[in-house]
Amino acid sequence: MMAGLEKAYAWDIKTRINDQSLNPANLKPQATDMKEGVVYEKGADLIIHSVVSIAAKLLKKSKIMRSILSHHSEPEDTAWVFNAVKPKLAVYSHIVLYGRQKPADVMKRACKSYAGPLMVRKDLLKIDIGKEAVTIAK
Repeated sequence: MMAGLEKAYAWDIKTRINDQSLNPANLKPQATDMKEGVVYEKGADLIIHSVVSIAAKLLKKSKIMRSILSHHSEPEDTAWVFNAVKPKLAVYSHIVLYGRQKPADVMKRACKSYAGPLMVRKDLLKIDIGKEAVTIAK
């Protein structure tokens, strides 16, 4: 995959090398293949995760909704990740709701199996990460 990216950006890389007198050896990408599963550091300060909640009736009758669900995480899925990582704070951002679902519905589902600190916030939020705490700026 990285070779493909290098090829796709070849003109840009060459231009930057020439314009900025950069050493091409310093521009080689270094990739690490990740194994399937949780790839977060245990005890991370913060996890920001997207989440979807679709009403059961709508999910049952709509192929489109089932398709949307297939590439998003449900609250129970994210709770599993949060439990594995145990972050100081977990935040939902990019919240996908269908069928009169509300953020409170997402929280209720997640909190059935995750008891750690969890908030629902909108995109473009500001987060302060300090030595002792992680806080959301208001």
